[in-house]
Amino acid sequence: MFNQTRADSHNLVLGDQNNHLSYGGAVTGVNNLLSAGAFFAAVTGGRDNIARGDHASVSGGTSATVSGQYGAVSGGANNVASNYSCAASGGNTNKAIGLNAWAGGGNLNTVTGFAAAISGGTSSTAGGQEAAVSGGESNRAESTLYGWRAGNEQSEGAIVPYNLVSH
Repeated sequence: MFNQTRADSHNLVLGDQNNHLSYGGAVTGVNNLLSAGAFFAAVTGGRDNIARGDHASVSGGTSATVSGQYGAVSGGANNVASNYSCAASGGNTNKAIGLNAWAGGGNLNTVTGFAAAISGGTSSTAGGQEAAVSGGESNRAESTLYGWRAGNEQSEGAIVPYNLVSH
């Protein structure tokens, strides 16, 4: 995947065919990359993973990309964390795109809202601010502030607006 490129210093490098173009980081596993500008980033284990953001972290898994500063991906396959302080954990082809967003497990989920989250399920999106989707298939928590959907298929879960939730 990558040509053996090493144009940096002060990195911990273990494993085979790992590449590093930044400094102050760690890269282990097989065919992983610390991209230029990924200062103090780490890719620990797995294969074909890329850390692009400052202080970004990829822990295991395969074909993950972390481009957001302080972003993280842990395990899974083909997961992406592309904004500040967002994360994807496990699962397959999940995307944490929103600021402080989290995608955990499941398959083909996308989180674009600020501080929004998806835990499991398939093909769901959480685009509302601090919105959440818990499992199910093709659920959407898009525009409602603090909206929530759970289970079932095709957006049949509950929506709980913020003003109806007891504090």
